[in-house]
Amino acid sequence: PGAKGVQIAGGLESGFGGWDGLWGVFRLFQNADRRGLEEKRVQWSENRGLGGGAVAQRITPPAVVEFVEFPGGFDLFNARFFDSLRCPTEAVVRE
Repeated sequence: PGAKGVQIAGGLESGFGGWDGLWGVFRLFQNADRRGLEEKRVQWSENRGLGGGAVAQRITPPAVVEFVEFPGGFDLFNARFFDSLRCPTEAVVRE
């Protein structure tokens, strides 16, 4: 469980996010740049810290991940995936 984003170039290594726990990977992808649903290229161009009010720092060059295919065919790592999901207006329909 958990996720760690690290950019490696030659002998240099630079982290751009890391979260513990079962939902860590979703938190990592939440800090990626905005992208369209089912767009396979994910990019982190800024390190946004841990949400403690830190000023965003540029990542040069940006860290990039490209999905070959989405798990189960769904872009679960994109917050926009949940835009189409709605709660029912009623839990029970009475006739």
